[in-house]
Amino acid sequence: MPKTFTQLSAEVARVGGLGTSADDLTSADAWAEQGLMKISTDGAFEWLRKAFEINLVADQYNYALSDIDETIWRIDSRSLRYGGRGSYLNWGQLDAIDSELEPSWRDSDGTSSTPQYATRVGLEIWVAGKPSAAFVAEHPKVEGFGWCTDNVAEDATVNGGKLLLPDSFFQAAVTAALAYGWDEEDDPRADKMLGRYQNLWLERMRSLELNVNANHAMIAPSFVHDASMGDDYGDQMG
Repeated sequence: MPKTFTQLSAEVARVGGLGTSADDLTSADAWAEQGLMKISTDGAFEWLRKAFEINLVADQYNYALSDIDETIWRIDSRSLRYGGRGSYLNWGQLDAIDSELEPSWRDSDGTSSTPQYATRVGLEIWVAGKPSAAFVAEHPKVEGFGWCTDNVAEDATVNGGKLLLPDSFFQAAVTAALAYGWDEEDDPRADKMLGRYQNLWLERMRSLELNVNANHAMIAPSFVHDASMGDDYGDQMG
């Protein structure tokens, strides 16, 4: 069954030979957290994928990630939309957006409009142009997907307080944690543990297909369900 961060820290302490003193327990927690962080930065893993919403404010273009969702740190740049199919925001670099809209799009007066673009500046998502009051009234949110940090805090509202990391990869987190911790202590075992993580666990995690055959399923186009088109789509019959 899924493990908690406390269980991961305890396993890191056991395998790493740490004791039960306050300092050792603090080290075990730090090593375990860094192990999970390494996993999250080494791939866009599906178990860390998360939906989020930006509550738009009229005449405001910048939205802090910490206000949107403090656990999200990586954005799926092609996922941001305020409505249906034609509402996706084009992602681009700030200088390209400024070139397209003129830098004055960020000015305080008379520049609100329908958002067309999005970008990231530091720890904020910028929406360009600034949404007008009329636009916000009709489309109050931008929705998207990103990747979050794991449930180190054991938040009970997140996976019942358990880690998001699949239990099958629990030892990957232990290995990554020990690679970090032993390197911190100049322990020569750090290199071997890092090699094990990179050559064994990382390859397995990156190649994992969470939902087997999901990429082989065909979603029929909407016209197939049109009664006037008949119901023999794709059956190769005349």
